[in-house]
Amino acid sequence: MLNHFCKGRKWFLVIVAGALGTFSAAQAGYAQGTWTTLAPVSPSPTEGMTVGGVGQVIVGAYGFSSSLGGNTNQTRLYNISTDSWSTGAAAPLPGRADAASGDTTHGGFLYVIGGGNSSVALSDLERYDPVLDAWITLAPMPTARAGAAAAVIDDGIFAIGGRQSTSGPCSGGPYLETVEKYDIDTDT
Repeated sequence: MLNHFCKGRKWFLVIVAGALGTFSAAQAGYAQGTWTTLAPVSPSPTEGMTVGGVGQVIVGAYGFSSSLGGNTNQTRLYNISTDSWSTGAAAPLPGRADAASGDTTHGGFLYVIGGGNSSVALSDLERYDPVLDAWITLAPMPTARAGAAAAVIDDGIFAIGGRQSTSGPCSGGPYLETVEKYDIDTDT
């Protein structure tokens, strides 16, 4: 009986060791990533942009740039293949920063949702087409806000939370619990 127990225990230990080895190898595979320095943001250092990947291009729109004197309406295009920046058509005014972050691309377009300029939170919804290098203004959100999060599910864009103040993150709010859905097909 003791011999049977020892054999069972040995098999159990072999299985556990194999599972741990597999888990450790998988973790080690992920732990070997590296960072590569790429071309700096051009034409100016900027924070609070809305960014999204469309094909082999990363679109960066709006944002705050102290070298440009505040909130901008610049469109920046980063080409992954050539590691280079170019400018796109100017986004609709007003300039802003802290528009909704997260998933803001759908169907090859970048959506810029809300944000804040120096005096007010915005409810604007803008869409950029990188193929035509053109912006269009869409139906505004019911609730103006800066610093919201966004997610795209099917043909809907969800704007979640945010704040009504424009003085930056952690500025004392008031913070919003509001969740609103934009229907891409009907522009509502």
